[in-house]
Amino acid sequence: MNRCVFVGRIVSDFDVREVKGRNGDTKRLRFRLGVRRPRGGDGEKAAMDFATMVAFGSRAEFITRNFKRNDYIWVCASFRSDEYTDRDGNKRRDEYFLVEEAGFCTPPANGGSGNAGSGEVATQDGGGNPLKEFMTGSEEGLPF
Repeated sequence: MNRCVFVGRIVSDFDVREVKGRNGDTKRLRFRLGVRRPRGGDGEKAAMDFATMVAFGSRAEFITRNFKRNDYIWVCASFRSDEYTDRDGNKRRDEYFLVEEAGFCTPPANGGSGNAGSGEVATQDGGGNPLKEFMTGSEEGLPF
């Protein structure tokens, strides 16, 4: 199964372009998401990982309309790896996460531990929170 769930902050400006799709032109959004790693022992500071996210069509419109740089967001995505040849004839690889769902979430208080989904949670399709199954019981092991 190729499905990943991320909770983090948008750390880049949006790169929005119109691209040719099967049903005509569609919006393509590309941005970077900063996600904290679990903390190590002995008070070690948590490190960050940065993932490239790509969304198309209504998902891209939902994110650009409701979010901006430094906003907290949850994203369900699948990993993609595309190979292509650039203008100079060099083989290249583009690795990214294709956004399948996204929504609002409240950042933890004081940047510390807490429930990652506390407060308002919503999706672009009005559905439920896919993080719910991960947020039951103790949040002690959460990295944020």
